[in-house]
Amino acid sequence: MSEWMDAIHNASKGSPIFIASILRLVSFGDDLEKVLANWTGRDGDEVRRFAFKREIDSLNYSDLRVLYALQLLSSSTFEELLDVLAEDRQSLQASLLRMSQFHLFAGSGNPATGSQISIPEPIRLMVKITQEKLSPQDAEDLRKRSAQAVSRAKDGKSEIGKRVRGISLLWTRKRYAEALAEARRASKDFPGSGEVSFTLGRTYLLQVPPIYDAADEAFKEANQKKYHSRNLLEYWSLTRLKKGDIAGLLRITNPSLAPSLAGVALLYRLAGFYRLAMTREAEGDYATALRDYQRLMTEAVDAIRLERTEPVNAYVVRLASAVADYIIDVAFKSYRRESVDRVLELALISTQDGFPPMQTLSRLLQEVVFQSRAAKNVGLLRRRSEQCAKLGRALSKAIGSEHVLVTEIRKAGRDLQPFK
Repeated sequence: MSEWMDAIHNASKGSPIFIASILRLVSFGDDLEKVLANWTGRDGDEVRRFAFKREIDSLNYSDLRVLYALQLLSSSTFEELLDVLAEDRQSLQASLLRMSQFHLFAGSGNPATGSQISIPEPIRLMVKITQEKLSPQDAEDLRKRSAQAVSRAKDGKSEIGKRVRGISLLWTRKRYAEALAEARRASKDFPGSGEVSFTLGRTYLLQVPPIYDAADEAFKEANQKKYHSRNLLEYWSLTRLKKGDIAGLLRITNPSLAPSLAGVALLYRLAGFYRLAMTREAEGDYATALRDYQRLMTEAVDAIRLERTEPVNAYVVRLASAVADYIIDVAFKSYRRESVDRVLELALISTQDGFPPMQTLSRLLQEVVFQSRAAKNVGLLRRRSEQCAKLGRALSKAIGSEHVLVTEIRKAGRDLQPFK
């Protein structure tokens, strides 16, 4: 038995994913000796390719990007992977967790450099199979980023990586004052490094209390030094939100400057609009508050539609759901000298977008019926009746035809009938 296990180990090069594939073939009734002969012989490459394809079929696209980058790099660190993939931390952690279930990589800890992530050699050799599952543009972009990372390691810049990993190790040990001192020294030693400036900014955020102004300046320098990482925008946006620089937050997250804005940074931008609108509403500037709430809603709906909200989709949906009611409430105040028709139109738009104003809709319907009783313009009343019918259809689609609010809209429509 031990001889066969040694043979299996040698044939698979110790790769758990290939060991499992060999054992699976045996479980189908094939003779172990024949399986091993095919595996290591002339037909072995095709057998291994088939086994690898089957094992990674359950990975999603984000997981495949991580796998491809690791196959190109052979070994890396978590922070380096973040840079190559331009992913957020939560997404990368989730992908690595799913990949660990298939034994696609190995992790180790190094006291000097932090966690190391490596790919077994047999898995690395299957890089073309993974590449075929990615879009050509994405694969090309990852090849370039990985090549740059390898080049940095070869030309001496790996020293920067070691210093950064040492700082991140101090973070994990909650030795934040030491981390700040080390980050400041690294900033002086490598004045042209955007990565070091980014690390310094993050270290300022970990101080108790956080030093937001200094962090903001460090992130600004990282950006000026052409440090390209989605994490930079996330932490920079958080910093400006925390320090109350909403105008600055909206400027750095403007779609014209950040066309691929997504995830956590996008959520901070929406939070910036929310903060502005709440401030304007408290000041009694309802027109401006309404504008900012509408901008928030428009960008949130577009981001959800374009699938740019992961891994914070639940937070974006919750925010948009609440803002739908804020829009109606502020619209009543903003249009208090005008007809209710503009408010009704806003309710229809948000409902068609999938976010009906659940808390304020009853009040709106009551106001529509009340104003209609005093109106004598038949055309106006007909338009209101038609708008209520549209709103009812949209609401029924969004929350179901049996919901009590759908019943209320139908009743409002009937109440308007005599005035048509």
